[in-house]
Formats: sequence, structure tokens, C-alpha cells
Amino acid sequence: MRFDHHRGTGRRERRGIWYAGLSLDVAVVEAFDVGVVEPVTERLARLRTTRDLLLLDLHGRAAMRAGTVAAISAGDHALAQAWSRYWYEHPETFGTLDGLYYPSAHNGQPAVALYERARPALTLPRGHEAPLTDPAVLTEVRRVALAHGLLVVPPA
Repeated sequence: MRFDHHRGTGRRERRGIWYAGLSLDVAVVEAFDVGVVEPVTERLARLRTTRDLLLLDLHGRAAMRAGTVAAISAGDHALAQAWSRYWYEHPETFGTLDGLYYPSAHNGQPAVALYERARPALTLPRGHEAPLTDPAVLTEVRRVALAHGLLVVPPA
């Protein structure tokens, strides 16, 4: 994926990354970027953080301050991955980053890519997750899908 910071050795790595939208619109388009929403096994979760996260802002001019351009969020994945590895491996530049704050390539709205080091700062409160097949959730997912030109496959 776009900002995967793995070394690419072909071996099992301890590095991991989690992509999230800061709105339902971004969550849906990021999760189903192939254009088809299949709600059968998917779940919607609204995580909370237990501490402030250190995120590198890649929006507009902030991307230039990070040494790149805002197009990094929508351009070549190999280039974005190389930048992500650099930011991850060089804490002397911006600190020990928990992840990246960037505009979604799909709709320009805010998204985050969190490195595995942010995992201890994430919690899923009781009642903050539901299957996409839940009627209330599916109604909202369908609204987002329609607005973004995605196809929703009806649950069986």
C-alpha cells in the first residue's frame, strides 16, 4: 500500500501499518478502493487514542516542509514507501513518528497511516464497532458509496 515502510526483504518483518480515515467517507473509499464494497465480512470500527500521536503532516505546504510534495499522497507507491521508510528510520529528523497524516488519494479528505509503534496508543471502546451488514451502518456505507461512485454488493 501507499506508505508501507517495510524493508522488502521478503522475510517476515515486525513492521506493520494501519490505514484509517478520519471520516466515514475516507474509511470507505480507502478500504474499498477497488470500487466494490462487499460488506459480508467487513467491520467498521471507531478507535480512540490513549495519548497524543506524533504524525507527520503531508497536506499542502506541510509536505514541502517534510522534504516532499503533497502529491506524495496520490503518486507512485514505491516513492511514497521509500519516503515512509526514511521518516520511520530517521527519528532525528521529525522525532519518533507514530505515523502520517495525509490527504486521501481517493477524495482528498484527511487520512492517517499509523506505524506499528502506535498500536499501544489505540483502543477500541465497547460498542464502537459493528459489522457493515448492520442495517444502520450499511445505510451510511451505501450513502458514501453512492457519493463516490462505488458499487455495494448486497449482503447474502
